[in-house]
Amino acid sequence: MPLDKKTISDINSKLKNNEVDIVSSQEACCVFCRSHFSAREVSDWNTSDTEVTALCPRCGMPAVLGDATGYLLSHEELREANLSIYGLDFMKTHPDAMYTYLERYFGGKISKKKGNEDLAIRYLEMLEEQEEPEAAFRLGLLYAGGADFLKPDLHEAHKHLSRKCLWGDPGALTHRGFIGMLLADEDSKHEKKMREEAFMDFCKAAALGGTMARIFISDCYYHGMGVKQDTYLGMQILYTLFAEQYPWFYASRGSDARDIGAICFRIGNSYESEGDYEGALHFYLIADLAFRFQKESDPDSFLFFGEKDELEKRLEEVARHQGYKTADPIFDESTFYASFQYGDEAPFVKANPDGLPKHFLDAVYNEDESTISFTMCGSKQAPLIIDTQSLFCDFVEGPIRWTFSGVEMAKYVRAGHFDTVKGTFKDCIILSGEKNEERYDPMTVFFYETDAPSEEETEEEKEEIKKEGPKKPLA
Repeated sequence: MPLDKKTISDINSKLKNNEVDIVSSQEACCVFCRSHFSAREVSDWNTSDTEVTALCPRCGMPAVLGDATGYLLSHEELREANLSIYGLDFMKTHPDAMYTYLERYFGGKISKKKGNEDLAIRYLEMLEEQEEPEAAFRLGLLYAGGADFLKPDLHEAHKHLSRKCLWGDPGALTHRGFIGMLLADEDSKHEKKMREEAFMDFCKAAALGGTMARIFISDCYYHGMGVKQDTYLGMQILYTLFAEQYPWFYASRGSDARDIGAICFRIGNSYESEGDYEGALHFYLIADLAFRFQKESDPDSFLFFGEKDELEKRLEEVARHQGYKTADPIFDESTFYASFQYGDEAPFVKANPDGLPKHFLDAVYNEDESTISFTMCGSKQAPLIIDTQSLFCDFVEGPIRWTFSGVEMAKYVRAGHFDTVKGTFKDCIILSGEKNEERYDPMTVFFYETDAPSEEETEEEKEEIKKEGPKKPLA
């Protein structure tokens, strides 16, 4: 006998705040996914100050009906109740119910089955028809990257990302431009026009504040895609983005990776193409660290998925070219320089937004071996240490003991202690031997107290030291 409206209404009312009913039941069923199971299988609940509602152990929806209510529905009755309570007509007027299912499905609370995925896609399509931007964006990403049972379809992805409700969304515009570039590769007849349209998508996204779009605009200028080629402008955009984002990456200890991985990957590529393999490794290592921090669930990961694989190859090839192998970092002058300052060819920011740490202890200068060792501590946060020869790039906790070789002279006032390094690294280090224009210039090591003399006095001090020779610290 078909269920009448009164019965359907009564069943619906017993799906909420039903803790007592479920605990008192032996058998139960789910009106949403139409499954039967033991009431003892229910272990997850939606709780609030006034309600405790059972969640289905099969699909995770709040639609469990226990036999203690007096209802033990057959498969046909369960189907009828499902269509009446959760049919498409009901869902069209209750978008919150659709979002509840989508949140639980994509959050892993509902089992990954084809029927469940098909239902999720159908709900997204229904929400998209109501011009819900979140649903349209999600559909675009699903078709772009595929899902458990859905094959990628770039044309379908581009269609969803072109919905009117997404015209002002920088993320959607960036993804649409990226997919447009991919589609242009497959359509030689309309390639020029498609690239120009993709470039305009990136420009619109950038105007709306999209950082990723600026990365792709850099690509367009660098390679001449959809716009006249201008490699200089392409690189300047990357350098600007690096200067903006690297301090955030550093200060957050990687948790705010943003797009720094993609930026450094491209800068590294440029260095490698110019034959500067040390510079390339420097940026490849930062990119690798940033990509490791980036969450796979990040919707932007689709844009840079291929770059992670390519980065692994580039790192391996450049390291092989240089003869480097993975090892623990060596805290010497080259690592110090790589960690706290960059080259002169681009407007890079210092690795530490607050400058160098302010406390240096236990300094030992060995005049015979031309070395100076000291402990660096007191930094507000763990510094990012980069040692290209050891293929190392990571944040290092605790005091760090540094040893510089080839030091011709050193001066500090108290025995083995000093408070600051006067000037930048290039103002402070002298290395004996051949001068290397690529990485650093030979200069003199001067360590001063915080009450350092004026610049004029400093120059006089330097001349005095040159005449008298370096002084060893007191024991």
